[in-house]
Amino acid sequence: DAVVISPPTDYSLRFTIEPKGVIDDSYGTIIHFTTHGNCCDYREYGNRVPAILFLAGTTNLYICTGDDSNGNNVYELPYELELNKKHSIEVHVYGTRSSVYVNGALAKQVTIGTCTQLDQVNVYIGDPWFPAANAVISDISFTEAVEYNIKPRVSSTKWRVLSVPDHLYDSGTWDIVDLQFYSQVDCSENIVGERSIINSNYHVCCPPEWAFNTDGVRNWWGGRPDSEGLFWIGKEYGSPKTVGCVALYDGNSHSAKEVRVQAW
Repeated sequence: DAVVISPPTDYSLRFTIEPKGVIDDSYGTIIHFTTHGNCCDYREYGNRVPAILFLAGTTNLYICTGDDSNGNNVYELPYELELNKKHSIEVHVYGTRSSVYVNGALAKQVTIGTCTQLDQVNVYIGDPWFPAANAVISDISFTEAVEYNIKPRVSSTKWRVLSVPDHLYDSGTWDIVDLQFYSQVDCSENIVGERSIINSNYHVCCPPEWAFNTDGVRNWWGGRPDSEGLFWIGKEYGSPKTVGCVALYDGNSHSAKEVRVQAW
């Protein structure tokens, strides 16, 4: 445990975490900055600035970046962290934007309120209010944040996922069971308004439309290469769209080791 004097209101909290298991009936606390307590008086700023936990029974990060109007302003990541693997985490608060990066990639971003300067905060690795997360935590740093120069996301009428033979387990086939394009980085808001489904080529058994099925039937796109040897599938839209997240499942022996997302 430690004390930080005059903590910056724009801050970057970085750490490495290796989850080893879950706690079924409780949050698992990871790191907690607080003026004096846990929560949850929403009018009291300073109790969670920030607090990082695992949700009960999961390795899903639960992020609390309190502000003047909501001392328990919380959000969670759209996926769990893999067990027994090290993950580099950054909680980045700048102005009214709170962001979480996992292994250098933006995982979630939300808007928060303003934050008043505090005199000091207590820092807990784990905390007195919940069981400690079943994880190894290392490489912790807490510094004043700078504004990241986030490039505007690209808009295009055509989006696709692409792979090449060297990145496939079976160099002649790529089967995709499910593929969805979303407008938000947390994989929410499915993009609509497609004009057509487009692809490199396919086996007659398994047309590209099957990759986008949402009826629960397990079908798949039987991908084959185009004239340049590339495997790809996507959508053409009637107007430019911005993709924030792609959800892809190709869980069989004809899957890919590396995939690219392209607008063109």
